[in-house]
Amino acid sequence: MAAWSLMLSEGWLPQMMMIGGAALAVMLILVNIRKRQSRGGAGRLSPREKIEQAKQTHAMRGDLRQMMVELEELTRRFSAQLDAKSVKIEKLLEEADEKITKLQQLQSEASEPAAPAPKQAKPARAKKAAPPKPAPPKPEPADQTPPVDPLAKQIYNLADSGQTSIQIAKRLDEQIGKVELILALRQ
Repeated sequence: MAAWSLMLSEGWLPQMMMIGGAALAVMLILVNIRKRQSRGGAGRLSPREKIEQAKQTHAMRGDLRQMMVELEELTRRFSAQLDAKSVKIEKLLEEADEKITKLQQLQSEASEPAAPAPKQAKPARAKKAAPPKPAPPKPEPADQTPPVDPLAKQIYNLADSGQTSIQIAKRLDEQIGKVELILALRQ
């Protein structure tokens, strides 16, 4: 105690308090540093690291925007292609319907018996009897099937063997619609 009283009397108290305060401040700083390190020291980035991280984030956003633009363009292009193909398909279907209608009309006309020619009135003055003209040849009965196209014959044979219209079209290098039309007209 004598040492304390000697220190206090000589004015060491303010110096001791300053040393104690500095020691306390150093300890608080060390404890704070340890807490930050235990929480994950990566939370504190240097300014360069922050700038680099911001650049990377900006670059990723730019890449994502570019990808979105490309996806939109690709979608538009596919949509346009699909629209064009659907228009083509509709046109082909209309043509096929017209051809089917025309073929059905021709088929019904061919199956109707020919109407007899109207009789001509005898002229008032008849010349001497002329020999009768030979009768025109009779039209073929509608029961006979018209000659079959060689392509149609091949298609019929392949269909009879159990192949689908797609397989037939590939084998004969023809369009599927044409093969299906020929098969539909057969029935």
